[in-house]
Amino acid sequence: MEQVASQQTIVHQASQALNVCRDAEHGKGSAEEVEAERLLLIATQRRLALLAETQRLKNLGPDGEREESMEGAKPCRGTLTITDIKLPLKGEYLFSLKEGNVPGDDYFFCLIYNGPEKVIPTMMLSTADKIAGDSMWFTNHIVLNNINSNFDVKIEVYNMRMKRLKPDNQQKSALGSLLGMPSPKLKNLAPKKIFTNIMGKDNSMSPLLRSLGGPSTVRNSNFVLMGETHIRLCDVRKTQFTLDKVPFLSPLQGHVQVRIHCHMDSGVEERGFLTMFQDVGGFGSWHRRWCVLSNWRLAYWTYPDDERRKDPIGVIDVGQCITKNITTVSREWCARPNTIEILCSRPVKDDDKDTIVDSVDWKNKTVTTKHWISADTKEERIQWIAQLNKALTNLRMWSAKN
Repeated sequence: MEQVASQQTIVHQASQALNVCRDAEHGKGSAEEVEAERLLLIATQRRLALLAETQRLKNLGPDGEREESMEGAKPCRGTLTITDIKLPLKGEYLFSLKEGNVPGDDYFFCLIYNGPEKVIPTMMLSTADKIAGDSMWFTNHIVLNNINSNFDVKIEVYNMRMKRLKPDNQQKSALGSLLGMPSPKLKNLAPKKIFTNIMGKDNSMSPLLRSLGGPSTVRNSNFVLMGETHIRLCDVRKTQFTLDKVPFLSPLQGHVQVRIHCHMDSGVEERGFLTMFQDVGGFGSWHRRWCVLSNWRLAYWTYPDDERRKDPIGVIDVGQCITKNITTVSREWCARPNTIEILCSRPVKDDDKDTIVDSVDWKNKTVTTKHWISADTKEERIQWIAQLNKALTNLRMWSAKN
């Protein structure tokens, strides 16, 4: 609840700052007012997200938390990077801008949601600035770490139109005066610093500066939702997303362009000697190999030092495994103790043929390969199976939907 209280404080401070902006002389229509409106919206949305999460945890209860933690092995976390967000504008709106028929400057920014503690704002852009082609282009580089494979990242687009006022470079706005600095310096401050400066000043203002509801009245931001969209794992290869909830008279075309990069932070590593069953001239033979499991690739060499000096003799792609889990071989098929089976499938090649380890299905154009690897002890076998299945789970959860 401390985070909720912190955001509530910002809401009160932003509201108090905006309540003094009643005319041009006192900051109405200034860049400071727009920034305060933006900070008010960000704090409000963060507070709402935290309250919703608090209610969810209350409804879940301690038993529900225990049940979630007792579920089976969970896949690893990952990282999602969002860059180059572009909001294409309507042609008729751009024409009106060029002709000077838009009664004010439109300000845009986005909020990116990933859970209650991750409400990230982008930079703010205005039509008063140079427009990149036909789009508002946000150059932010946003990185979301430690996300689940079932992530649901929401992007909300907000807009506010501010009427143009005559510039007055010789006079500070009232809001800037409250901060004790010229207006252009305001937007370079962190929100916390802005509000600290505001509350640190003498609050005894003349009645002319007070709003009808008083200077401490809490208000809503004048930024309006212009659309929202969601990004999930199955969407990471897309570059364009349709916006929902777009108002009819919105200056936006109705979609957003985004550059997305996603990868899983698997971190699966295992090294050690294993004895591998291989086809040598049509005969089965066991060879001792130095094996390294890194993420979902099991590479093997003859000696440990070869790992640094040579390319691997071969690589088993765990992602090609066709069984639900990797486990031991039935003793009916292999009498060697502590033997693990990885059954893999790949597309057929022209020179493929049936062998001791390969089975060719020409009808379905696939080759099923039987990899048998034997550990020296029961403990090592258990450890290798656990790591191989962890790699398999990670890959399936992060790749199946992608």
